[in-house]
Amino acid sequence: PIPMLLTYMTKAHIYGVEIQKEIYYLGRISINENKMTDQITLINDDVNNLINTFESDTFDVITCNPPYFKTNNVLFENNNNIKSLARHEKMLTLEDVFGVSRYLLKNNGRLAMVHRSERLMEILFLMKKYNFEPKKIRFVYPNRTKNSDLILIECTLNGKSGVKIMNPLFVYDKKDVYSKEVKDMFGE
Repeated sequence: PIPMLLTYMTKAHIYGVEIQKEIYYLGRISINENKMTDQITLINDDVNNLINTFESDTFDVITCNPPYFKTNNVLFENNNNIKSLARHEKMLTLEDVFGVSRYLLKNNGRLAMVHRSERLMEILFLMKKYNFEPKKIRFVYPNRTKNSDLILIECTLNGKSGVKIMNPLFVYDKKDVYSKEVKDMFGE
């Protein structure tokens, strides 16, 4: 869905990468049914292989919704293999994301991702290690009574220092009622 949503924000050609065949095929169907094949190319491959697919310094922007959880405790892994691969760092680690992004992005290119708030320090450490500079951080809260569980973070490759902490994003105003901001983002 991310490449499809991005078509409303840019006329640029968008590449989406999905390692799981089942999800890839569902994505292809959605892109075809929504007549977005001219703008979106979906690739069924491992993100780590993109360094063999594209030349370095190819992209201006990379967006990423990587697996959130490390695989150090199988008791917490989902039994559904499709969900487990999407949620746990079995085939793609946070460090892989920064390494591949550094290769693919142009100088001062942007990497934007959503991730777990609890991994913020690791994300910032890896940014520095791979020459990314954080530019915007936004904490996402399920509602006004709970702690942040997600962050939206944007950084630039070889960027100048200076980060903005954005206003919080509250997903729900009430139980099962999206906040006005979320409704404005995705529609009713």
